[in-house]
Amino acid sequence: MKLRKVGAIILRKASLSEWVNFHSFAAPNGLSARGGQGKNTYVLLADPCGSSNGSAISVAANMIAVSLGTETDGSILCPASFNGVVGIKLIIVTDAVYILNVIIGFDYYDAQATEKHQNPFHAVAICNFTKLMGLKERDWGLQRGAIVVDHLEIANIDEILNPTSSGEAIALVVEFKLSLNAYLKDLVSLPVRSLVDVIAFNQKNSSLIMIENKIDALVTPRADVVPVIAIGGYPGISVPVGFDNNGVPFGIAFGGLKGSEPKLIEIAYGFEQATKVRKPLSLKP
Repeated sequence: MKLRKVGAIILRKASLSEWVNFHSFAAPNGLSARGGQGKNTYVLLADPCGSSNGSAISVAANMIAVSLGTETDGSILCPASFNGVVGIKLIIVTDAVYILNVIIGFDYYDAQATEKHQNPFHAVAICNFTKLMGLKERDWGLQRGAIVVDHLEIANIDEILNPTSSGEAIALVVEFKLSLNAYLKDLVSLPVRSLVDVIAFNQKNSSLIMIENKIDALVTPRADVVPVIAIGGYPGISVPVGFDNNGVPFGIAFGGLKGSEPKLIEIAYGFEQATKVRKPLSLKP
């Protein structure tokens, strides 16, 4: 609403990884049942990162100048990095700041928000000042008095970056359920009103995508499909497909619907006979 009032033309909603990329630990970044698979703008088969990758992709592809996303734990910063654009956590540098100054305000749903968040800041002025100073890219920080510290060591960095030991994973799991339930509770037009409802819906309709698209098998490298077929109680087959640089073998997994074992065996056997990549044991140390 604030953007429309200042004359912004909103083209459409961008695709993104479902549920802030917390839908599954095994789902590819950028995958959405509604929007499909988001693609990295520079290398189509490369990781676009998540979750707000559609926002980054649309800017990187020169479809728009500015887009919005949401950030919990890298949802803006990671897709921005992977797609070669600037991302600001809240939302660059000048175009995005203009948008940020328009939409900034108090969020009644955010328990951490304070009244100071209602006031725009002077980021645009900062950008203009830096430009007027004529500072070069490589030494602008030094000219403004910055002290560069090389080889800085952060205490306990390995523990901090480990989601389990840092407590990040626990916090995400707990807050995800509470926040999702609160969000769904307000969407009175939806048939699902809680996480329990969503799980029940998925279990009841888990085979719809494969049936509607006449898919014989879900194929993934290694065993990435395992959590998906495990949750649904579906069959799966893994077949050797290659070896990494250290000579360690890896496979390709085929998953299907209940009762599809004959079809999976046919597919897996055909792949095995066509490739024949398995080699005798090397017994390397």
